[in-house]
Amino acid sequence: MTVNFDASALTDGMYSANVCVFSNDPDETLVKVPVNLQVGSSDLIFMDGFETP
Repeated sequence: MTVNFDASALTDGMYSANVCVFSNDPDETLVKVPVNLQVGSSDLIFMDGFETP
C-alpha cells in the first residue's frame, strides 16, 4: 500500500492520525495503522553519498 500526503494547505506542526484498512478477514475486519506527518522545518539533515563499510 502506498500512502501519499499533501501538506500544501497545512500549517507547520505535527499531525497524527490512523489509516484504517478494512478486510474480509472475520478475525480482523479493521486494522488501524498509526501515521505521523511533520510539516515545516526539521532538525534532521540528509546527505547523499554515504559509504558502507
